[in-house]
This record gives sequence, structure tokens and C-alpha cells, in this order.
Amino acid sequence: MKTLSPDQMVTQDHWSDLTQFREMPEINFDRMRRYRMQRIKAEMRKHEVSLCVMTSPISLRYAIDYRYYALFMSHIPCTYLFIAADGPFLLHNSFEPSIAERNKRIGQPIAYFYGGDELNRYAELFADEVVNYLSEIGSNNRRIAVEYVNPSITQALLKRDIEVIDGVLISERARLIKSEDELACIRWAIAVAGHGANKVKQALRSGVSEVQLWALLNYANLANNGDWHDGRMLASGPRINPWLQEASERKIESGDLLQYNLEWILPMSYSIFPQHVHQKVCPTVL
Repeated sequence: MKTLSPDQMVTQDHWSDLTQFREMPEINFDRMRRYRMQRIKAEMRKHEVSLCVMTSPISLRYAIDYRYYALFMSHIPCTYLFIAADGPFLLHNSFEPSIAERNKRIGQPIAYFYGGDELNRYAELFADEVVNYLSEIGSNNRRIAVEYVNPSITQALLKRDIEVIDGVLISERARLIKSEDELACIRWAIAVAGHGANKVKQALRSGVSEVQLWALLNYANLANNGDWHDGRMLASGPRINPWLQEASERKIESGDLLQYNLEWILPMSYSIFPQHVHQKVCPTVL
């Protein structure tokens, strides 16, 4: 088999779509979404909250399969979600056109990028939204859970006699127990990770840089509808020790060990962290 460079693997791509070589597991996405919402509401009942406000892109993906601008929102939160213990969900500042209009509303800026020096004022408006929504759903329960937000939002809620607990107590525990559909998603994510790792092994030769190999891994993930990577843990030769060095422009030399962790957010939003070690003794290819 002819060895291709990472560039050739992209320009002559006949391999990246894993479904050409492997059948995807059967996954009932509607059933999975219902299961996840049931898990969230069960945790809300345990903590006796009437409302859970989610801002984490991971939580939004889990709760309603919302995946728009996830990396952007991880450092500039803008979209947020109201999930009621008894009532419909409301997504504020949505970028997703297919969500029903009855479940969408224009919300407040919750990040400096949008709100600037007016965050205190927007926090007051945000707290009013919470109070009004509790009134809409007919809830007298003033205890709510809120994920990562600015202190001004918590302070504004407290001023309205709203008791606030950490929303991660809801979202993290809800994700703990997986359904059969979620397990099937995880199996597919593992298969995609292995698919990319095999291509790196094939592309490994003298003269290829660490970042080129990492790009190939990322390409395999994206080509199979994955999302992003949390880190670029890939090192070769003397850079393996100490570990936790990210990919550099160092060129692979003959006899080098190559080691990397696949810290990806893979298809269906699942993240796995397998570690791979490859060694290939090869002449320099110009």
C-alpha cells in the first residue's frame, strides 16, 4: 500500500467517512432526547427546584441537542436555557432555526462581549425573566438551579427572594447514567477515534510534523460530524517526556516514538481520552 502524506490524505480523501467501511449502530435519537430530559427533571425533583437555568454548551447539547457555536459559548456565553420541572423549555438567544418558535425567546446579554459595562442592568432584566417564567408556569417554588453565571445575576435573583443552587448539581448527575442509545453513540465515537488513529499510523514518517499529524486526527473527527478538541496532546521523540506537551512544528525523525491523547468532542457529543503510542523506523522522505 502506498504511503500518503497528511496533505495527500486530505486532497485525495477516499477514506474519512467511516460509514463507507462500518455500519453505524442503530440509535433512536428521539427516544434518547426524551430519556435525557427525564433524567434532568428527575434530578430537579431530587433537589426540589422549579427551574434549571443552563448556560454550558455541554449541558445544552445534552438537554435539547443544541450544538450551535459551542466553543464560542464556552468563553462568551450567550445562549441560555430554562428547563422547568413542570412546563416547556425556553431557549434564549438561539442560533438554531429549527427549534419551534414557542420554545424560543430573545434573552439578555450574560457576557461582557455583548453586555459590556451594563451587565448589572442586564442581570436585573434576567432575574425578571426568571420571575415572570415561574409565574407563567404557575410555580410558587422559588428555589432554582443556575449553571455558571456572573455574580450580578445571582445577586439580582436573591434580591427577588429566589433561592439559588448550583445548576451543575443537576446537569452533571443527569448525565451519569447512560441509556442504550447513548451507549451506541459512545461506541460510534470510539470507532471514529480509532479510524483517525489508524490514519495517523499510516501517515507517520520522517519529515512529517506533529501539527500535521494532529490536523489529520482533527480532520477525521470533523469529517464524521464530530465537534472539537479540548487539547492537542501529541508529542514525539524527546518531547514525550515530560508528558502533557501539545503538538508543535517539530519534524518526526526516524525511530521516534509518537504519543498522543485523543481529547476530542466526537460525534454525538461524546468525549473519550484514549492514549496511543506509535513507533516507525523510516528513512527521511523529501
